[in-house]
Amino acid sequence: MSLKVNVVDLAGHSLELELPAKETVKAIKDAVATPWDLDPRTFRLLAQAEQMHEEKTLESFLSEGEREVQVQLLKFDPLWNLGQFVRSKHRGIRISGEWRNILNKTQDFPDSNNVFLRHGIQEPCFVEFEVVRCGDEMSFGVTYDKRVVKLSDHDNLDTDTTWIFSRKRSMPVFFLGGKEINPSDVPGVQEGDVIVLYADPEARLVEFYCNTKLVGSSESLEVPLPQADGRPLWMYAMVDQRGDEIRIKRFGPGRPYL
Repeated sequence: MSLKVNVVDLAGHSLELELPAKETVKAIKDAVATPWDLDPRTFRLLAQAEQMHEEKTLESFLSEGEREVQVQLLKFDPLWNLGQFVRSKHRGIRISGEWRNILNKTQDFPDSNNVFLRHGIQEPCFVEFEVVRCGDEMSFGVTYDKRVVKLSDHDNLDTDTTWIFSRKRSMPVFFLGGKEINPSDVPGVQEGDVIVLYADPEARLVEFYCNTKLVGSSESLEVPLPQADGRPLWMYAMVDQRGDEIRIKRFGPGRPYL
């Protein structure tokens, strides 16, 4: 069965497509990107105010008896640097991928590496990480303190300037502003997880999601971020054991889930 798909943007441009009902949303993005000269990573699609994730099928947006999908296209600033790891002066890691979005721990020394993302955060935004391989410790977090990039091993527990979510080994599940928090219902980071961090510096807020579930935040755990005072907030990941791998899957302004 084929469906009519009507795509409109805020400028009034429109495009009518005909696609199989079982086709995915990605097909719409690909079909729109070429004639409108858009990078698929710089816009989102909405159907009845619901974000259309690329893996969903078109028929999932239909009510019974409908054969047509109305789609709104929203452009946004993709914050390109938010999706890139920065090597800095690290040893023992490799950063790869076309967009520098893959982080590997390649050597046992130093014991661990705190690897920052390139974008200094001053607006609400998110990053989604895939834990491809996790042999020992692993953390995801934010800080205003760029000196954190030099910390390794147990030094990560001797600071009060980080807000992180970790695999529970030597590290607690949450370490927020020097406070160790281990909720009984949150096991911490595990291999195969998809971890999302959402940060809003103005609201002094960072939220931690695991496999789409909100597992904790600076608000719910009552340890707000410091005032920004004009400083950028830095997001980072910590890898510990040789073979560890983290991939950035998606990122952008605003919240990760609508």
